[in-house]
Amino acid sequence: MAVSALPSEDLDRDAAKWAAYKAKHSKSYTHSEEIARKAQFLATEKMINDHNSDPTVTYTLVHNEHSDKTDEERQSLLGTVLPSSLNADRSADAFSNPEEVAMALERASASLDLRSNTSCVGPVKNQGQCGSCWAFSAIAALEFSYCQVKNNIYTSLSEQQLVDCDPYDGGCNGGWPSNGWTYLESANTGSETSAAYPYTALTGTCAFSNSKAVAHVKSWASVSSNPSAVVAAVNQHGVLSVAIFVNNNFQHYGGGLYTDTTCNGQGINHGVAIVGYGTDSATKKDYWIVRNSWGPGWGQAGYILMLRGVNQCNIESYVNYVQAY
Repeated sequence: MAVSALPSEDLDRDAAKWAAYKAKHSKSYTHSEEIARKAQFLATEKMINDHNSDPTVTYTLVHNEHSDKTDEERQSLLGTVLPSSLNADRSADAFSNPEEVAMALERASASLDLRSNTSCVGPVKNQGQCGSCWAFSAIAALEFSYCQVKNNIYTSLSEQQLVDCDPYDGGCNGGWPSNGWTYLESANTGSETSAAYPYTALTGTCAFSNSKAVAHVKSWASVSSNPSAVVAAVNQHGVLSVAIFVNNNFQHYGGGLYTDTTCNGQGINHGVAIVGYGTDSATKKDYWIVRNSWGPGWGQAGYILMLRGVNQCNIESYVNYVQAY
C-alpha cells in the first residue's frame, strides 16, 4: 500500500524545487519579497502539473524565468497594440487573389523551416521586461529581408531604435510592427545595427544617426488573412511579422504542438514572427513555426509550433512582410 506524503514532506519538496528554480535563473529576493515570489512559483507549478497530467494535451508546459512573476509583470511582456485604423492602401493587398495564391502554392514546398537558414536567421533575442515585442517582430522580418539582398550576410539590426524613435508607437508601452517599418521607410531614416544602437529594454531618448543606418525599408505589405496566402508569403518573402494573443499556457510552453483554444477570439497582444511551417507526424496536424522574443531559454530554443489553418490565437489575421534594401 502506498503511503501518502506527509505535509512536512510536501513542504520540503516545494522548498527544494524553489531553491533549484532560483539557482537555475540566478534569482535572489529579500525575505518579504521571497514569500510572494515563492507563492507565485508554486501556483505556476500546480498549473504546469495539472496541464501535463492531462493525457489529451498535445504540448507540454515548463517552468521558465517568468514562473515567479506577477500577472502584471507578465502582461508587460505583451506590447503589440492594434492601431485604431490600419493603413487602408496596405491592407490585405498581397496574395489576396486566389489565382495568385494558387500559383504561389505550386512553387511552395510541403514544409519550410527557415531556422535552418543560419545565414539569415540570427539567434533568438530577448526583449526583457519591456513591452517591445512589436519591435522585435518588425526587426526579425527586416533582418531576413536585408540579409537576402546582402548576399546572405546576416546583420543584427536595432530594436532599440524603434523603441526610442518610432513616433507612431509607445516604446516599452507597446506598438505595431508595420508602424516601425513606416518610420524606417521615411526619408533620411533606416535601421542602425544593434551594435551601433544597443538594446536597453527601456524607452529612451532617440539617438538615431543617419550616418549609421545600414538597412532601409523599400516597401511592406499586409497579407490576406488565410493560411494558403500566408504559406505563399513565407515562401516568397521569408520571415513574416505577425500578431497573436497569448495567455499563461503560451508563456510556459515547453514543446509539442500548441493547440490551446482559449486564446482564440481574444484579439491580439503580442508580436512574433513566422519562420516556416510543417505537419506534425504524430497528430497529422499542420503547424506554423513561430519565433518569439523571450530568449532561447523559452519554448523550443525560443520557438513554438502553433496549429496552422484555424487562425490559432489570431495568428493568420495580421500578417505582414517587408522588403529591404
